Amino acid sequence: MMAASHFLRLPVMDKARVLTIFLGVVRAGSFRRAAVEAGVTPQAASKAVRTLETYLGVRLLHRTRASSA
Repeated sequence: MMAASHFLRLPVMDKARVLTIFLGVVRAGSFRRAAVEAGVTPQAASKAVRTLETYLGVRLLHRTRASSA
């Protein structure tokens, strides 16, 4: 698991990208659909959300095989 400081070390544009991907997952209800919208792999989208969750110290999404709530 990444250290919470990993998010802080990201360049501003990467922080914006992490937040944009997170919002896309929330809006789409799916890592796969959000990843397609963002032009990244589902694994990269998941990693972006994990980075944000680690930084905040809280689980933001309930992950299931079918979707994210």
